[in-house]
Amino acid sequence: MEGIAKTFLPGVTVRRPLMGLTILLVEDSRYCSEAVRLMSQRSGARLRRADCLKSARRHLAIYRPDVVMIDIGLPDGSGIELIRELGQAPTLAPAIVALSGDDDGSFRTKALEAGASCFLTKPLQDIASFQKVIKSVVEEDHAPRPFVPQVVGQPLKLDKRAFLDDLIQVGKLLTSALSQRDQKELCYLAQFTRSVAQTAQDHELMDGASAFLVGLKGGDKWQASGERVLDMVQCRLAEPQTI
Repeated sequence: MEGIAKTFLPGVTVRRPLMGLTILLVEDSRYCSEAVRLMSQRSGARLRRADCLKSARRHLAIYRPDVVMIDIGLPDGSGIELIRELGQAPTLAPAIVALSGDDDGSFRTKALEAGASCFLTKPLQDIASFQKVIKSVVEEDHAPRPFVPQVVGQPLKLDKRAFLDDLIQVGKLLTSALSQRDQKELCYLAQFTRSVAQTAQDHELMDGASAFLVGLKGGDKWQASGERVLDMVQCRLAEPQTI
């Protein structure tokens, strides 16, 4: 791939094995994006972010990233759409990594069939695995050598402000969607909230969002679980914050 051949630079080192690569992350959660930003930074890669399909397409009309990491659940559609578009556009030809907080098999199959090189389940917080995956989807002829995954003794310390920003967004959108009984928007918000909670290791909120999503997919018994998720979000935003 022409873009990869140009972007790998002599500055590649054992501690910065992805030096010179440009990654476009298509992810709506600021908090989930923070983990990828830190791992990219520590690995030497440049990261650009788009928070929806429209923004990603705007990026791709201007830039030629080496790798595109695409979340499946996005506010204006499915990431599968973008994966399929990129797979059918040989002039772009980036390596594609699909992301999702769900791994029931169906998303993985659809993403790979659409043209993704691999599928990763969120949350992404292991820098060594991140480096291995990015390297594996890049053309082998241009891969940096030698490659030794960086081992980090401590977990990534993510910016809690990004988590709070995500919760503020959920609170606003969920309040409106519940009042309008907009099930399409509610399904998106349930998935989004679960993904953010999973990255934050907030198991109570994650379980609540999962129950909400099950209710939405199973019929009409979702109102109470949706209100419970909204209550949990509002309680977290009301807590004194030390950032």
